[in-house]
Amino acid sequence: MVLGGNGTLLRAADLTRTSGTPLLGVNLGHVGFLAEAERDDLAATVDRVVERRHDVEERMLAVVAEVDGRPQPVDNETVVGTPRRCSPR
Repeated sequence: MVLGGNGTLLRAADLTRTSGTPLLGVNLGHVGFLAEAERDDLAATVDRVVERRHDVEERMLAVVAEVDGRPQPVDNETVVGTPRRCSPR
């Protein structure tokens, strides 16, 4: 169970990526579009999990290549650009 906003959920997904552990996001932030539950629904959400009345939803993960060629998994977004740094004009 991950308590927080989208950033917290994305960080938890990154930390647990290789374990295959399902995550349940409870939104304590402002937007929370990645979370499945809200703060006010926490007790009912825990009850459903304990009673095994829930589904596990698989999420896709994109993989992009860094400049050095190592695969880099991406949970939410990525930026594609040139390897040189941009400077403001």
